[in-house]
Amino acid sequence: MERDEITKSTDNEMSASSADDAKKSNTESGAFRSDENPSGNDSFEKRNFEDENLENKTFDSEDFEGNSDENLEENFDEGFEEQDTDEDSQKKFIKSKNDFFKGFLFGSLITIIIITLLFSTVVQGNITGANTDSKFNEIKDIIKQRYLYGDEVKRNNLNSGMYKGYVMGLGDPYSEYYSAEEYRALKEATSGHFYGIGAVFRLEDGKVKVMRTYENSPARQGGIEDGDELLEVNGKSVNGRKLHDISGEIKGDKDTKVTLKLYRSKTGKTFEKTLVRKDIVIESVSYKMLSNRIGYIKISEFTAETFNQYQKAVAELEKRGMKALIVDLRNNPGGVIKSTAQILDSILPGGKIVYTKDKYGHINTWNSDEAHKFTKPMAVLINGYSASASEIFAGAIQDYKKGPIIGEKSYGKGIVQQIIDLKDGSGIKLTVSEYYTPNGRRLHKVGVNPDIEVKAIGDGSNQLERAVTELKKRIR
Repeated sequence: MERDEITKSTDNEMSASSADDAKKSNTESGAFRSDENPSGNDSFEKRNFEDENLENKTFDSEDFEGNSDENLEENFDEGFEEQDTDEDSQKKFIKSKNDFFKGFLFGSLITIIIITLLFSTVVQGNITGANTDSKFNEIKDIIKQRYLYGDEVKRNNLNSGMYKGYVMGLGDPYSEYYSAEEYRALKEATSGHFYGIGAVFRLEDGKVKVMRTYENSPARQGGIEDGDELLEVNGKSVNGRKLHDISGEIKGDKDTKVTLKLYRSKTGKTFEKTLVRKDIVIESVSYKMLSNRIGYIKISEFTAETFNQYQKAVAELEKRGMKALIVDLRNNPGGVIKSTAQILDSILPGGKIVYTKDKYGHINTWNSDEAHKFTKPMAVLINGYSASASEIFAGAIQDYKKGPIIGEKSYGKGIVQQIIDLKDGSGIKLTVSEYYTPNGRRLHKVGVNPDIEVKAIGDGSNQLERAVTELKKRIR
């Protein structure tokens, strides 16, 4: 779900995540999510929460659901190394002086260079230095002299790759550097709308597959079906590429065309579709009335539009005489924490919704008020691809004993990514904190265990049937 839970930088209000790289990665056609979206921001919430500000706090992702892209996995709480103490700095300075004298024989010019590099290392506490710069220049010279296609190399691409590699060196699947173009796509994904074809893709066993298409979207009107495998976008193979890169190519300006090559397993045929991009509002909420006036709301991901869509769904079900409610979070990779917190505020009594803790022990808390709460019986469905913001939702409902959590253990992504703007329009998504349920339960790499475990059979309709059975017992 690179749709991971993400939080915004103090200067912005958006989130990302994802679960961008989880067991399954999902993304909107033409929209990026995770996270991780899942990320994620997954992206999206308040500033120091997965999305740092609850308005900027976390976000999971948008275009590719389910996995992240998620990646809904490892935690990297330490971040960069802290500044050295005065004593440590002094020791480093003494060592620098020794290095200086050893290098003196190479001449005053070399000495000045060494002093500069060592001084930079002491003051900044960096892991970079003379050896790193020397190795970088050596690699650069080798590429310049020997790389076969050197004339085609673009400096911007080399620089972007260098920045990506540096962040990748953290070993955290949720932390990532985004070029200016990628960063724009990331922020667009969290907004809840984009110009694209209205299809949601996921990464499954190395293949990019259509998870669903939106009603009245170019994708659905063009005959694209759930389960179709995406092979190429505008003649370029998707094999081995990241979901958000693929999503960026499917998206584009309004009324422009994009050509997809797909494979349909049930017919064994490969075919192409040329579609015109339209303004797509991400349909993250769908609903219907089941038997016994039990309302059913499916939340596919949490975007900036999800809360409003949820409110409309509840209002419509109430008009139809709803007596109980099922909230389905199966395959939901997460997303914007602000939306998640707003929905929970409309359900829970006054009290804590969720809180986060960073490497310094700083805590940010989201609270619900007593003014709004859902008083009818309810149940929540989850599975192994419910991640991040979905787990925040399920964990809070469980802690308040608002209704049974039914299905299978959730993914276990309980960390927050913050999205930080860089001066040139690019950005960094960085894991900055971990979140906890109202009762203080840690969910990262743990997940939410259902109150009633029901293994999915086929399409999982047996899990929904169990939820209906449980609510029938509670309806008065």
